[in-house]
Amino acid sequence: MWQSYDDNLAERLNGLADVASEHVVLVAPFITRSAFDQFISHISSSARLTVVTRWNVSDIVAGVSDPTIWESVQQRTDAKIFLVNNLHAKYFRFDSTIMVGSANITGRALGLGTNSNIELLNSLADYDAGLRFEKLLLRQAVPVDKDLYDTAIQLLADLPSVDPPSIQPLSEPLVPDDSWLPFLRHPQELWNVYSGDTESLTRTTVRNALSDLAMWDLPRGLDKTSFLRHVSMNLLHMPLIADIDKMLEESQRFGAVRDFIARQFYQQGVDRDANETWQSTIRWLTFFWPDVYQLSQPNISEIMVRKRP
Repeated sequence: MWQSYDDNLAERLNGLADVASEHVVLVAPFITRSAFDQFISHISSSARLTVVTRWNVSDIVAGVSDPTIWESVQQRTDAKIFLVNNLHAKYFRFDSTIMVGSANITGRALGLGTNSNIELLNSLADYDAGLRFEKLLLRQAVPVDKDLYDTAIQLLADLPSVDPPSIQPLSEPLVPDDSWLPFLRHPQELWNVYSGDTESLTRTTVRNALSDLAMWDLPRGLDKTSFLRHVSMNLLHMPLIADIDKMLEESQRFGAVRDFIARQFYQQGVDRDANETWQSTIRWLTFFWPDVYQLSQPNISEIMVRKRP
């Protein structure tokens, strides 16, 4: 089904939403609040709603993504949002009817205004294939709770609106998103590598920084403040970071988190030293989110916990 100026996708999707009674799954990297609110108003309050998106700073400042959709989701009794860092798929399931194509959940994509995109959505006949896609997607997704949402909003405070800069890959990631924890030991050096100031850095430092930077589609040409906010926001999308954050709701000794990381690496076939990885991760968490965590060393072992609001 092509969208033209006379045939907008919103009508078709709204019609499917109107008759869905059990489960609606919305997958799109770009979701704006007004288009989202209009869309979900057609979904029965008794139907379960699952939303998978991404909250990259570049998308948000460009106005094509809006984290405040979380507030709309909270008005429903059975609804959840998940984040996937490298999401590009557009997928919509209404009970057993699945639509796939190019359209995001924005006014321009769905034909809600006079200046619409030309988009394509088509039915996916293989329902089981759709369910397999959902399972694989959610395996690497990070659920959004109030703490994560509040952190995202805090990171975005006073961020100026800018035209989206060009994006160029800096390197290739060494591991997939769901296995990633930082390789770079000193996170303050990430800016040096991003900005090209590498004369005083070792080859290992540059290599590790490039691998970490490759996990995200970071725009080139950011100033340092914007760069740090981009990375801070993108860390929210990383599954192992989210798992560790949940653990730190209660005080955790160094060894407990190290052992958790070791188990995850073993299960995922990742050949890395869990002790060194957790040391690096501690530095990243306290550097990029200095107001979120408390680190202490009352005896021999370091203890880390998420600060209480």
